[in-house]
Amino acid sequence: MVAGGAQVCIFTTGRGTPIGNALIPVIKITGNRETYQNMEDNMDIDASGVIHGDKSIAECGNELMQKLIAVCNGELTKAESYGFSE
Repeated sequence: MVAGGAQVCIFTTGRGTPIGNALIPVIKITGNRETYQNMEDNMDIDASGVIHGDKSIAECGNELMQKLIAVCNGELTKAESYGFSE
């Protein structure tokens, strides 16, 4: 993706991988509530509310879009703030 020109990566994970990328920001999103609770310091977005009925798909999509805009404007992702990169 990076070689193809991607500026940001949105990475979905169910088990919680803390690795980022040295060249672009990686926004981590999980739909697994347990993973988010266990690895909240490493996950940027918790989408499990859609599965559990706490959030609509539109609400979760809006949250992701707001995070994407913030990261594009310089906000660090969790992986970047901890210095995790491949």
